[in-house]
Amino acid sequence: MLYTIDKYRTDETVLQARKDTIVEKSDHRPIALSLFSGAGGLDLGISQAGFNILACIEIDPYCCDTLRTAIRHENRPTRVIEADIRTVHPLELMHELGLQPGQLDLLFGGSPCQSFSQIGKRSSLEDERGELLFQIMRFAEVFRPRTIVAEQVKGLLTALEPVRDSTSKCDTMKDEN
Repeated sequence: MLYTIDKYRTDETVLQARKDTIVEKSDHRPIALSLFSGAGGLDLGISQAGFNILACIEIDPYCCDTLRTAIRHENRPTRVIEADIRTVHPLELMHELGLQPGQLDLLFGGSPCQSFSQIGKRSSLEDERGELLFQIMRFAEVFRPRTIVAEQVKGLLTALEPVRDSTSKCDTMKDEN
């Protein structure tokens, strides 16, 4: 079942951050969107590199609590969206953030790695977590960011045949656009 953006968990901090986001975009820092944010390690580095992270999407409620605490502590206007990324509508989110296609400077994230890890079963795309990698592409198609950073384990490049087939899916999507 797909949910609209209004059904995501929000709190006063998130609502205030949401109001401040449009103001903050005018501060001339490059703007970013974080997918699969986890506890915010990659977000921290991107923020320290000078990016204004408008929103981050994470499914784990404990990670979201950590993100909210860090955002409050750093007084950042980042919106935390606590939801399964597959239920988030990129076009609705883009409009809620006040963006047009091509205005986002950076789309970044690290989808779950268990499906590709050299230590695990390496189920690749046969594991639904492996397919989450393509959510980055789904968001990129709508936002048309200037740059995409997709963090993943080394095993992604050497995983079994299904991942090699996914490369052709990536090439096909790129050719269509």
